[in-house]
Amino acid sequence: MSDVSAGAKWGELFTPEALPKFALAILGTWLTAADTLVTITMMPTVAREIGGFLWFGWTVAAFVLGSILAGATSGRLAMRSGLRNALLLGGLVYAVGCGLSALAPGIGVFLLGRAVQGIGGGWTSGLC
Repeated sequence: MSDVSAGAKWGELFTPEALPKFALAILGTWLTAADTLVTITMMPTVAREIGGFLWFGWTVAAFVLGSILAGATSGRLAMRSGLRNALLLGGLVYAVGCGLSALAPGIGVFLLGRAVQGIGGGWTSGLC
């Protein structure tokens, strides 16, 4: 048995020192899953209101593309600005994307908002 596996215990995740970091990792990972669930649930209404039935699949694709690109760059972002600042930036970018999507007058702005959400979500998830 190696030293690494001998020292790792599940209970250590719930210590006062580790619990906030563990909760942040779960929250950052959950963000992407929750975003997809909420988007799929509301898309029929969004498509009716802003005329996006032809672009229905692109709403998820824009988020996923932004998420993949940002996730691939999250390590570099953390090295350049520090983990805390990188997480704050990811959350801010995600919030801006949510705002763009919520206020979108048409499908083009909505898709842009979804891509920005994906970038913020990808950074957050990748950093967690």
